[in-house]
Amino acid sequence: MTDKDWMKGRQAMDRHENKKRIRLPLHTWLALYLVIVSVAFVASAVFNNKATLVAMLAVAPVIAIYVFLEMRNRDIRWSRYNLLVAALAALFLILTIIRGVYTVYAGCNLTLCLAAFVIGIAPASLTREEIHRETRLVAMATVFAFLPLVILALVSVFTARPIYLLDPERPLGIQTVGQVGDRLFLGIHPNYVASICVQCILLAVYLFGNARSRVMKAALAAAMLIYFLAIVHTQSRSGSIVLGIGVGALCFRWSWRRFAQNRVAALTVGFLLAAASVVMCLLLIGWVYQWDVRLALRLNPWIESEHAAASRIATEGMSLTQNGRGLLWKGVLRYLRANPLTLLIGLGAQHVFRFIAPFTGTDYWYGYLHNNFFEIVVRGGLPMLGLVVAMLLGLVRPCVRQLLGPDSEGERWSCIRPILVGVMLAVCVSEAMLFVYASFSNILFFILCGQLTLLEEEHQRD
Repeated sequence: MTDKDWMKGRQAMDRHENKKRIRLPLHTWLALYLVIVSVAFVASAVFNNKATLVAMLAVAPVIAIYVFLEMRNRDIRWSRYNLLVAALAALFLILTIIRGVYTVYAGCNLTLCLAAFVIGIAPASLTREEIHRETRLVAMATVFAFLPLVILALVSVFTARPIYLLDPERPLGIQTVGQVGDRLFLGIHPNYVASICVQCILLAVYLFGNARSRVMKAALAAAMLIYFLAIVHTQSRSGSIVLGIGVGALCFRWSWRRFAQNRVAALTVGFLLAAASVVMCLLLIGWVYQWDVRLALRLNPWIESEHAAASRIATEGMSLTQNGRGLLWKGVLRYLRANPLTLLIGLGAQHVFRFIAPFTGTDYWYGYLHNNFFEIVVRGGLPMLGLVVAMLLGLVRPCVRQLLGPDSEGERWSCIRPILVGVMLAVCVSEAMLFVYASFSNILFFILCGQLTLLEEEHQRD
């Protein structure tokens, strides 16, 4: 057999294998579907609100079919982790029903939260290769689904004009003509935009490390740059900090692996590099912001004012208690003291700030409580907080193992999973997007948690 004949035979085998790979597990199809739906949830804010309701209600039959098939095939092994996730879903549903909340907001919030819990349940049938493939597909869908919106938002900055799609009240990008220093909106709050962009950067790093095509690597490098510029223009303190934390975690892993024979040196160098990464990210973001604003002003000479050339990070500082967060959190504590029943029976999936507002001592209206754990207590009570803490404690070992241990067989940059989980939990200190909140991050968080659990079980069997 000649080399040419061997190559033809090999190509035929590769085509056959690629056809087989199209047959994805039901869990992966559901994960991809929920990622797309949650992206539509974000995008619908700049189109029209009816799309949100349609997208959310479309999840319900998929979840029902998924649960039916999984239970019918006895594919779910009721481990401690799976029992905790199922208990979280049941408790949140029961509390919402007890509170008698039947608004559109509550319906959308409850449906997407239940979808996150369902996708978080780890089916026993997924192999290690299928988990790796699921991660790559979810990462690909996420990175390239958000990219068009982010590009349009950045175009709005450099053209100095908001971009209106279908909703005349919700512009994309900056909010006022000529104000190139405005914070960047994608129909959702800039802090959430920054958080999503950080997640997309880390997922792009994962894909870059596993890509073989130079074209794909170039596309992913460009996507990382675009998402970084979006973080710069959101002027989000929490987003800037967690980007530094993500880069710092990668540096710490490098140090741990590089100085494997000397753990004292590994810890010392790792912590120093991690701290330096956070500082350098913040400095770089501020520097890029100033140059971007100057470029936008030069491209639009009709703009007379240059007062926006300094980022709010530089003018207002990095304190996460700015913008009334301290007053808000004190108001939450006052509300809980005045309504102790909420500690036992939370408020469910409804909009909770209207209950907190009289206790804050300010007329400012907050869309959420700016702290995920306060949101859990107010919406689900102490029982739900206890379930969440128990679940997170169970994830410590698999997260540490994947962060500091060798890459999984057949996969590179497996450390991105625990870093993403850690980044999302870090954001939760000043924002609210997990467990009881309808968000893309909630879906991605539970997909990653289920994968970490399954990979840990695979490791223990090996």
